Amino acid sequence: MEIEKYLREFARKWGLGDGCASIYSSLVANGKPMDIREIVEKTGYAYSSVANYLNTLLKEHLVEKIRYQGKNIYKANFDFVEIIKNERRELLNNVIIPIKKEINSKNVKNNYLEELKCMVEEAEKYLKRLVEEDEPK
Repeated sequence: MEIEKYLREFARKWGLGDGCASIYSSLVANGKPMDIREIVEKTGYAYSSVANYLNTLLKEHLVEKIRYQGKNIYKANFDFVEIIKNERRELLNNVIIPIKKEINSKNVKNNYLEELKCMVEEAEKYLKRLVEEDEPK
């Protein structure tokens, strides 16, 4: 199915491996939540691999686990705008700001570090502007 190919590519661009990307695209394309056994059947991956991939997808907020009729089922999150917004916030708070703090704590001054500091500050301003725009008015 063509849509699965594009969804796998989306997941790979998000930094996920082939297994996670395949499971994510299968969940979206399936059109309804699936339990782990259904995912195993659809993807051909081993049960333990599917469980590990699902844990990764849950951490990345690309999949939601729902308890239904005594078992866990998994639903893909395909609110792409919200996924992108979350990623921008995480990039700002968990990468850019810590890099800036680390650079500012260094007493060493050289051209490379100064250039890096400028680029990090520019990235911080850009991401802060985007994150502020994302906030509800």
